[in-house]
Amino acid sequence: MKLTTVAPRLSLYFGNGWNLFDFSIIVLSLLPSTEEFALVARLVRVLRVLRLVSAMPQLRLIVATLVRSIPSMGHVVTLMSIIFYIYAVTGFHLFHEHDTERWGTLGASLLTLFGIVTLEGWVQVMETALEVHAWAWIYFVSFVLIGTFVMLNLFIAVVINNLEASKAAELEELRQPVTHDEVLRELRRTRDALSALQSRLEALPVTRAIERS
Repeated sequence: MKLTTVAPRLSLYFGNGWNLFDFSIIVLSLLPSTEEFALVARLVRVLRVLRLVSAMPQLRLIVATLVRSIPSMGHVVTLMSIIFYIYAVTGFHLFHEHDTERWGTLGASLLTLFGIVTLEGWVQVMETALEVHAWAWIYFVSFVLIGTFVMLNLFIAVVINNLEASKAAELEELRQPVTHDEVLRELRRTRDALSALQSRLEALPVTRAIERS
């Protein structure tokens, strides 16, 4: 095969991100299982399961959506960090004297709020705070509403929005017109295939004559 026909195929293959992903996994899985790299080689070969992602269009769409959502999720995480900081400082000043284990430091307050936002045992934390301030329920209920429901809906909205964008991008790729270079490449492949077929047909009578003799 001529080099002029191989080069466009290589550029077309490596121009696709999913092909690069498959190629990287295959190359890494071929690492020698020597004493030095035995553990690394075993772990890398587990990554071959990830090739299922590139083989299934729906999984590829989900992964593309998650990757596309990372920048937007960064903005949501920044907003959530600000809210966490405000509530952590407020909780430290309100409850650190009565409940030093949960609110004694800023770091402990942040960990407590993280547990609250997962809705794991937040009622017990609130009941302890109610022993000091009867209106402490406002603090906890407002944080649960903002931190759990509002932020969760923001994450869902970001993912759904980028899912639609990923679908539109895939449709746009399918609708792209065939370029002049692609037509030339297909014509060269067809010409090479016809030349190879003609050579075989021309050699066929010679082969039969040799067999008869």
